[in-house]
Amino acid sequence: MIILAYTVIRVIWFASTTTQAWNDTEEFRIISDYSPLSKEFFTSGRPFMLPLFWRFFLQDYGMVVIAQLVLSLISWILFSITLSWISPLPARIPVLVFTLITSLSWTIIFWDRVVMSESLAISLLVLTVTAGIATFKTANPVAYVTFTITACLWTLTRDMNTFVALAGAVPVAFLASRRLSYGLLGAAVIALAALAGIAMSQIGDRGQGPLFNVVTYRVIDGDAMKTSVLERGLPGEAFELRLVENKGMMTSLEKRGLPIDQLKLAISDGVYDLIRGHVVNDTRFDELRDWLASDGLGAYMRSLISNPSYTLFEPLPDLRKAVYPSVDHFAPVEANPIIGTESGWVPPPFALLAMIASGAVFIYGVSRMPRANARRYWLLLGSSALLALLHYYGVWLTDALALARHAIHFSVQVQLTWTILLVLGIRLIHQNRMPTNAE
Repeated sequence: MIILAYTVIRVIWFASTTTQAWNDTEEFRIISDYSPLSKEFFTSGRPFMLPLFWRFFLQDYGMVVIAQLVLSLISWILFSITLSWISPLPARIPVLVFTLITSLSWTIIFWDRVVMSESLAISLLVLTVTAGIATFKTANPVAYVTFTITACLWTLTRDMNTFVALAGAVPVAFLASRRLSYGLLGAAVIALAALAGIAMSQIGDRGQGPLFNVVTYRVIDGDAMKTSVLERGLPGEAFELRLVENKGMMTSLEKRGLPIDQLKLAISDGVYDLIRGHVVNDTRFDELRDWLASDGLGAYMRSLISNPSYTLFEPLPDLRKAVYPSVDHFAPVEANPIIGTESGWVPPPFALLAMIASGAVFIYGVSRMPRANARRYWLLLGSSALLALLHYYGVWLTDALALARHAIHFSVQVQLTWTILLVLGIRLIHQNRMPTNAE
């Protein structure tokens, strides 16, 4: 009955909204027109996983969003059942209900109707974590194979995922398996998938657009940028959030050969497509494109290294928003008759308090275990925190335009993490009160 009620709520929400196609949707659609056997399908301007998903449903957006809803339902229901399974018997129903309720967050169900990669990526992440929980508690080869496959699919859904998976392949694979051979094999497969995704991204020059956005919006004087935007009749508020004035960084980049004048020319002349990261046929910007293709990434990395205070501390004020980003930072959303609001009420402090509380419960539970049995749990806590930080800094340092939309993947990762830590902490506290349990 609980799962049925949850399904009904999701379906009612889905039926009360309309399908949305955004600017990036068209790029994915163009890629989906290529043959899956062609080079263009894998090395175009966007990752291939979403176009491949679309081809299963004949590129029909109506069928695609229904498939997104079904996959999302399956992933969250399986995740909730798995957490309930590892919980102490008295806590199983409350854990099931609590986990399903937290998955009703606006910033998760919102994507059911958006024809973009977010819904697919979130569902694959939840399925990967679910399979990881099963392999963390058992040595079942089937569960471990499932974990490795879903991890690879999630890795190839978004370019940022490839770097997160590459960083976390070894610790996650070891955590998810009690057999060394399984861990090494899984780590190798996930790492290879990540490297393949990075190679496809490099061939498709996918990093050029985000790099241009970062340089344009974070290096150039914010007031000058906003003035130029307003003069062209565009809404300055849409750009104001990510405009960062950092003259020291601009000077540092300029000394390393960044054609600052070319960037300013792009802004003053109102070449909006170029600012958004799309290459346009204008010979005046040949120098800029050549620099981006050759030394752009290197110069940006050197600037971050030479400005450690900026690199480490500038992203921190946005961390609270990234943990639970508000939908109104994504795009205009029509009012929904079910909840009667345009942006949804999401209390940001709740996520931070949940992280602190669940971490405290987990640490208390692990601290009462025998030291030998506790090692895997401490590794779980440390690797989860490290991967979350790497993911967040990766999003912040590479995305200057749509931080909130891309941060949703980080926020779901954090939500899954604190939920798991809370349940494991409760389980360990319960077990430690029973002297017959070894672990």
